[in-house]
Amino acid sequence: MFAEKDRLRIATLRNNVIIHATGKRAAALALEECREGDLVVVNVKVEQQPECDVMDVVHLRETGSIALWIEGETLRRETARQRQGARLWTQ
Repeated sequence: MFAEKDRLRIATLRNNVIIHATGKRAAALALEECREGDLVVVNVKVEQQPECDVMDVVHLRETGSIALWIEGETLRRETARQRQGARLWTQ
């Protein structure tokens, strides 16, 4: 299921909630809305780690793109860096 609420894009996959936010205001709202076990993806730097899992701009620069799969009741992640390894041009 996919929904938009207050400039947030929210996907619910079984027991997993993924919240995507663009911009400082939307990111702040997403971080207020998130709960333990949720995944929040934002394009700004997050200074304080909330109780949910956050992929901010700093994390995404380090890992590259991220693929997500549902495996049973969990959400499996694989980053571009994990799949291809460190490359000279990504250092």
